[in-house]
Amino acid sequence: MSQPPAGPDPDPNPQQGYENSGYQQSGQQQPYGSAPASHSGHGQPATADRPALVLTAAILAFVIGGLGILLNLLALTVAFEFGAFVGLLVLVSVVVSAAFIWGGLQAMKGKDQRTLVIVAAASIVLNLLVAVIYTFTISTVLSMIIPIAIIALLMAPQSKQWFAAKGAPTF
Repeated sequence: MSQPPAGPDPDPNPQQGYENSGYQQSGQQQPYGSAPASHSGHGQPATADRPALVLTAAILAFVIGGLGILLNLLALTVAFEFGAFVGLLVLVSVVVSAAFIWGGLQAMKGKDQRTLVIVAAASIVLNLLVAVIYTFTISTVLSMIIPIAIIALLMAPQSKQWFAAKGAPTF
């Protein structure tokens, strides 16, 4: 085996070759755990000034909508065997779940706050209807927590101000 030559390191700055590679280095290191500012390509940050409350509400809407569609479509395969009313409730639940995703997209884009608030309220009413007609269980309460949280997040003053600044209708 040959050993490297003794003496000073021939290249004291091993990253020197990357300086002219087309990437601009800022000269300052980001602290560990912090993300660099991302840009959308139009000179503005990708998220602009979207409040975390709106982002959280939209993500919750995507989660509850996606899970709702999957689980309700599965339930729809046997729902009509328990009666037309049960089948209709499950079918309405599929539509409400899809509306959660649509409302989440509207909120993320800053186009409309009301859509997601109305869908969340409809979900609460639907869950209460099921609880009154059939049985009130802990799962009924749990299924209302996320829609209530979505409404609370979107009705916060910071969220309403952001939608108003974007020209979107609010309550």
